[in-house]
Amino acid sequence: MYGRVLGAGLGLWVVGTLAFRLGGSAIIHPATLARTIPSYIVNATLALVVSRLLFRWIGVPADARPAAITLFILPTLVLDAFSTAFFPAVFPNLPPAAAPTFGGLMLVSAAGAVIGAWLPLPF
Repeated sequence: MYGRVLGAGLGLWVVGTLAFRLGGSAIIHPATLARTIPSYIVNATLALVVSRLLFRWIGVPADARPAAITLFILPTLVLDAFSTAFFPAVFPNLPPAAAPTFGGLMLVSAAGAVIGAWLPLPF
């Protein structure tokens, strides 16, 4: 089960990275308060919902979710550290000034997934 969770996290990281590489200019931008806060809230909420639905689909029992979420977000935490550090090379389609927004977006998305793993929600 934990191997599938790690694989799902890695797969989601690949899909997300490709999405930012191909169409990220519609999602990521240099930081402004009016754009960044709503973007962070939406992404954290999406990460919460996606992780919960994915765990249910994989069959992760409720008592194993706190451990499983660590493996699920691990690819994002490790690999996006490098994506942010080498932002212009990884995402040549995005302005370099968007790197801090991207890094923050990855952190709040991971936080949303963690909150979803710990909260007793009906789904």
